[in-house]
Parts: sequence; structure tokens; C-alpha cells
Amino acid sequence: MIFSKNTIKDAARLAMARWYIEDAGMYSFIIDAANIIMEKEYKDNYSTSDDADFLKKKTYELYFYSGAMVNVFLQWQKNGKNITPEELAGIITDYRRIS
Repeated sequence: MIFSKNTIKDAARLAMARWYIEDAGMYSFIIDAANIIMEKEYKDNYSTSDDADFLKKKTYELYFYSGAMVNVFLQWQKNGKNITPEELAGIITDYRRIS
């Protein structure tokens, strides 16, 4: 499975508001929102499995990728958005595979 462009765009919109949120000490708000987006986009893909271990693994994998995306966007902000959003999306999509 791969991240959809809408997921990346949604995460980018969240990250663009980072300086407001981070200054207010609301990092957890960003990560919670990213987790919700990832769950919405991908969790249903695994919900038909009867394998409990598989479901546990995939659930944590979603949170792993969610945290990674938030961290990338925060670094992009800290670096002054030195590349375009499209370039950033391209970098992320190179590492986007959820197996």
C-alpha cells in the first residue's frame, strides 16, 4: 500500500500551521490529527483480516509512518520551507510504502 496524494496534502496542510501550533505547545494536536488521517485512509484496508497479530503490526505501522510524516513536515518548516511542497511530497512518496 502507498500513501495517497490526498493524505500527503492533508498532512501538509497540518504542517503548514505548525508554527502556530508549536508556539502554543500543541504538538500533540498535530500528531493526533495525523494519526486520525492515517487511520481514516488505511485502517479499513486491514480490518477484514482475521489475523490478530497482523492487525496489531499494521496498526503500529500506521502510527510509525504518521509520526515520520509529521517529523518531516516539522523539519521542512524549521528549514524555512526551502523546497516546494511538491518536492517535499516527492521525497515522502519515495518512502511511502506500507507493506
